[in-house]
Amino acid sequence: MLRHADVPTGLVGVKHIHLGGNLLTERGLKALVSVEGPVQTLKTLTLTSNQLGLEGKTLCESLWTLENLTELDLSCNSLGDSLTADLCKALSQGCPALQGLGLARCRLGSQSTTAAAGSALGHFVAQSSNLKVLDLAWNALHGEAAEALLEGVYENNKAADARHSGGLRRLSLAWNRLGSASNSGQATRSAKLLSSIFEDCTTLFHLDLSYNGFGAEDCALMAAGLAANHTLFGLHLVGNEAMVDDLGFIVPFKGGKVPPETLGDTTSSSVHRYLDLSGVLHSVPQKLQLSHPSEISSSAAEARRPATGMRLNPSLLIGDEHPSGALASCISGSSMPSASKDMLEVEDSWAMENCRVKAIGRSLEEEAEAQQFSAKCCWICENWCEYRLTFAQKTGKIEANSVHALTSLDGFSQPIQLKQLGNQWAASKMLPPSLAAVEVIFIVDGQPRISTSHPVRNLLAKKSLMLDPDIFGSSESVQGHKWWRRNL
Repeated sequence: MLRHADVPTGLVGVKHIHLGGNLLTERGLKALVSVEGPVQTLKTLTLTSNQLGLEGKTLCESLWTLENLTELDLSCNSLGDSLTADLCKALSQGCPALQGLGLARCRLGSQSTTAAAGSALGHFVAQSSNLKVLDLAWNALHGEAAEALLEGVYENNKAADARHSGGLRRLSLAWNRLGSASNSGQATRSAKLLSSIFEDCTTLFHLDLSYNGFGAEDCALMAAGLAANHTLFGLHLVGNEAMVDDLGFIVPFKGGKVPPETLGDTTSSSVHRYLDLSGVLHSVPQKLQLSHPSEISSSAAEARRPATGMRLNPSLLIGDEHPSGALASCISGSSMPSASKDMLEVEDSWAMENCRVKAIGRSLEEEAEAQQFSAKCCWICENWCEYRLTFAQKTGKIEANSVHALTSLDGFSQPIQLKQLGNQWAASKMLPPSLAAVEVIFIVDGQPRISTSHPVRNLLAKKSLMLDPDIFGSSESVQGHKWWRRNL
């Protein structure tokens, strides 16, 4: 527990302050930023799960002075709509370098009669050219407040596209009410705004819309906007009447019902799959998970998360390998070890990365079930990798009009068209981490063929595929049928 009387008399040179989970109030924060040091050097400030929100004016005045601040996390404080509106004004003027802002579980949108928080956030986002990450999960944004926020996101991304730099990259709106507003027309307007962001903007990289209650028709609007988008690499839609397929596209549920089997892998809907792969998912490089800013030291960026979920400070691993091969040197006349310049740089990088605002609420980070179902088919959170599918023959050049590939990932249902490159045909496919090999079947001019570019195994049992003649062509014996069957 930290009270204002406990604040040290000087914090000169301090760059990162993490005081989450205390009983800090606005008076304590004011005392903290009033001492010598933080105003000039502080870059990251984490104040999650404290008692902020009772004295809003003091909170805004304290943050106003931190002009070099790049990360601010106020999640799990009862700020409410009015204080958040004032906070956005203070941050716009007092923290121009801000890159990450966390306001998860801050009771935004809980006052259903006002759109103050959404309007203020929308204006703040639209004007913030440096903002890259915004976490608004576990609030109640809906209706006019949600529309104002999404309009701000659209303006922010369009301005970033015009500048070819900056702009909001990661946004979490999970567990809000964008699609479950009392007025269905408001939910549709929010869906149309999201569709416009998908269609017109190229900056947004990761978006979490989990558990917002969008219906199938509204999801279809978003799907239309996403169809031509090639820059949104992570999308979460669990808790809405749609799913994200392995190609990254939105598939609305027909009649609002979940398909009986969404992927070819029958274990994909099981929590056990997450548990089996937890080591793989936890080893996703932090540089990919965080994605901002890009100036992350290579040594700290590749740090792995141990099984406990805690990210250890690498400078505390005295005696282990260090990035430059140097060890913390010795203890001569003192019980305190000295640290090399390399170790100090690694520690600073570690502190910076662990104080950044995460786009997905940390409250779900270690819950296996929530992670599995929320991150389904998210290329970023599940560490999907690009894989090259190649069809080649020992004879050299392949005479063919078309070559397609079918994979077991989707039950051999979605054909991938390959392009001819010299003596072979090739295409790229994003694949998730898996404990089993993904099976690939190549269809050349409507006939299954074996490629010499990939390992081949004999099937334990025959497979029967239903091929669409509009894509693969049809044989004379079944001409005129809508679908035709090919046995392997």
